[in-house]
Amino acid sequence: MPRWFRIPGLVALCLGAIACQSGNSAAPAPEATPAPSDAAWQVTINVQGGFAGMDQRYSAASGANALSFADVVRGTDTAVPLSGAQMQEIAAAVIALSPLEDMDRRSTRCRDCILYDMSLSTGANRKPRRVQLDSTSLDESPETRLIQQLLSLGREGARKNPP
Repeated sequence: MPRWFRIPGLVALCLGAIACQSGNSAAPAPEATPAPSDAAWQVTINVQGGFAGMDQRYSAASGANALSFADVVRGTDTAVPLSGAQMQEIAAAVIALSPLEDMDRRSTRCRDCILYDMSLSTGANRKPRRVQLDSTSLDESPETRLIQQLLSLGREGARKNPP
């Protein structure tokens, strides 16, 4: 028997197996509806400076379920998984801080201060809000809690997942 006669038989066998499997399976799970574009958010924090020359980047976004942490000086890049509760807490802080104006509170007197450059964006068409702080002005800023939370999560994740 020629080879090409075997092909229709194999196709029929595969189609029959697929039909049997789909007949036995439960109804497909409904697809998750995507979040509206207004609920989308992203936060990025660059931490630089200090006496030792620190250069770190922290980034989280809606739907990512992870915090990206990169230490440029050490050459490491880590994705830290975040729980749903952690993501909701970060999202609430980003959304609450987004309507505020851009801010630059860096001191011109502190030469060895750590600089915090944060970019917040929410929604599809909103211009990112930029906040620039240093270690002398961090405590008096409404963004302090979010910055400290992301730094803590990134450093903890990097400690648990060394390169």
